[in-house]
Amino acid sequence: MTTASIRFAAVLSAAVLAAGCAAGTDATGAGKTTAHGNPVIYAGDYPVYGTAKDLYRTANLVVEARLVESRVVKEAEPVNQGSDPKTNPQAGAPAGKDAPPAPPPLVETVFTAEVVGVHKGAAKAGDRVEVKQMGGTVDGVQYIEDKQTSMAVDKTYLLFLATFPDSPAALLSPEQGKYLVGADGSLTAMSGNSITLKRTDLTALAAAK
Repeated sequence: MTTASIRFAAVLSAAVLAAGCAAGTDATGAGKTTAHGNPVIYAGDYPVYGTAKDLYRTANLVVEARLVESRVVKEAEPVNQGSDPKTNPQAGAPAGKDAPPAPPPLVETVFTAEVVGVHKGAAKAGDRVEVKQMGGTVDGVQYIEDKQTSMAVDKTYLLFLATFPDSPAALLSPEQGKYLVGADGSLTAMSGNSITLKRTDLTALAAAK
């Protein structure tokens, strides 16, 4: 999978699952809903990596970084892409009240990460890197990537990233692209990631590049 397809995989290849037909409830207790329900769940198509070496080779930036702040970004609603079913899944669908709902907006959480260690790529300790992940809450509606384990501000992570010239970096995958860094320096894989990593593994990967 190319970096361009990693960048948009969770939307372009997604089936968006409406989690329940009833309106959801936001933090204030007010019911909020969309045509897709609340929460809206993105079901993305991501690569699966078999080894730590695969992760390391694919990423163009591998850093340990502490998340210092976050913001939620809502992209524009998807536009009509013509009558070709390959580019517009709604082509030929009934019009009016019988028409299916338009695809949901792309909602991402963008974290500002302060680099504390570099294992690959053009960065140095003290640099700040923006990292995006699918999902966030907008107007009381939750948007969730079905394989995403949320990151948290003030936590430190080992990140395997694809970088882009005009947008925040993206994790190689929601499950395998990040490891929680413990106070003792240990690396903990996210749920769904069978690849374990130790400090000695990172040293060996960097030495072999």
